[in-house]
Amino acid sequence: MELGLARRWSDVNKHILLLVVLTMIILALLFVVFWSFGTWGVIGEAFRTSAVLHTEQMVGIINMLNNAPAGTTHAYELPAVECVVSIDYFTVNSTIFQEKDSKTYSLGMIEAPVGIDVRESLSSAESCKQAKQAKRPDETIICCSPDAKKTIYFIRCFKNIIISDKDTTSECRIDPHTCDYVLDAPVTSVNIDELLNSVDISPAVRIFGQDAKQKIKQMIAYDNSRHYNADGSVYITANGIGLMQLTPEMIDDAKKLCDPQENLKAAMQRMSSMLDAFQAYGDDRKKFALAAYKFGIKYVDRYVNTGDKWDDIRNKFTPELIYYVESLMNT
Repeated sequence: MELGLARRWSDVNKHILLLVVLTMIILALLFVVFWSFGTWGVIGEAFRTSAVLHTEQMVGIINMLNNAPAGTTHAYELPAVECVVSIDYFTVNSTIFQEKDSKTYSLGMIEAPVGIDVRESLSSAESCKQAKQAKRPDETIICCSPDAKKTIYFIRCFKNIIISDKDTTSECRIDPHTCDYVLDAPVTSVNIDELLNSVDISPAVRIFGQDAKQKIKQMIAYDNSRHYNADGSVYITANGIGLMQLTPEMIDDAKKLCDPQENLKAAMQRMSSMLDAFQAYGDDRKKFALAAYKFGIKYVDRYVNTGDKWDDIRNKFTPELIYYVESLMNT
């Protein structure tokens, strides 16, 4: 009888041991499953955060370059992942692919519309084919590869921002000393009267009336002379190039800035667009347009609200701006 009890107890122990082993196996499997889900969740969150991070960084670079002079460059490192970045006038959209049929994306807004020129070499990869086929006409595409990180360059190139895998900054700068007409150089080799007769100066007529030609001569004299602060130090008003001291962002083909006729044409186009921008300001639109023409519409917009009168807000501007506008307008 004792032998039978011993055998039954042994069988019970075997079953208990087997149950313990099965329980441990089940718990181990559950641990592996939950750990895997947790790990993929962390990985997924890392990819999502990476997409957000890269979008925010690229938007920040574009916004910075939007207000930078021509030739300003910022190097940026694309991640070693499979990704597609689409950029249009207003947005940057980054998509990072985690695995087959799984992706994370992030959208960022550009502060002001700007032309983006992505060089073809950044979208020539095999992984870019589908994205290029689906893109809108106003979109440009950048693709990155999981094989290696890649350095790209954001370059302010006159009116546009170039994104390239090569630093082409030198193509986007003009040395003002290559012009015959630079700041503090007398304009002696140009017949101004002939030049004024060869260019449509109707925007200046809208501001100055029958004195338009004389006022343009006054602007040329002012822009091509040396100016002084109260302490006797020299300041440069626009840091511009050529006859009307324009900056490269003000003209479609910046290489033409040294041509006096093209320079004057660009100045008249800029003057016309400033007049249109301040059309709602009544008689004072001419003064605000002149201020924006010379010092930039973003600067003037910082202080002017629709319906403002020049006399009420003039003291918000710099003495230089006030002098420039009021001396030309005879006020």
